[in-house]
Amino acid sequence: MNFMKSPVHGMSDAILFALGAGGGPLARDAWFEMEARYRGRLEIRVSGTLGVRAADVKDIVQCIFMDMWEHGAHAPGEEVQFLRWLFKIAKCVTIDFVRRRGAMDPLPEVDSVAPGPGPHTQVRRAERRDLLLEALGQLPPPIQAAVRLRIIEGQEVEEVARALDVCTRRIRKRIVTGCEMLGPILGPRFEDLVAAA
Repeated sequence: MNFMKSPVHGMSDAILFALGAGGGPLARDAWFEMEARYRGRLEIRVSGTLGVRAADVKDIVQCIFMDMWEHGAHAPGEEVQFLRWLFKIAKCVTIDFVRRRGAMDPLPEVDSVAPGPGPHTQVRRAERRDLLLEALGQLPPPIQAAVRLRIIEGQEVEEVARALDVCTRRIRKRIVTGCEMLGPILGPRFEDLVAAA
């Protein structure tokens, strides 16, 4: 098995885009490097969008990568600006996907509507969730996944361990590490956001 790093490993996003757009011998390596670099963040971001089914996440992320390469000439060079640009593409592609699917899927018949939280409560929850998901995007992917499944999805530690195929001790450590990393990112809002998730 070949464990050599890709010849484009560690290059900036701007250079990867230039290589990918150039269509030269490193274009394919540039594509795979960008995909490896951002797939986890995008999957977390997309799966947190209301109306997205788990089965659709990979398809949506692939569409995001296609749009990213199609519009790569407009990508900013700085990583922070690049992430904003990429997340904007992700948001547009995800909304379009949900709208298209919604036009095809008939609404389920409902006998009665159970009372639930009001619209203001739902909006506040969605805003808190968005803030938490944005902060999660700054964590390493293994820690992101563990924190998301435990705190946002509400799964038990054992369920998270099974889902990620990692021992429970390591999952607990990832969750603790993730919370320690989120504290400085979210500041005084940390406890409220985590409690409301």
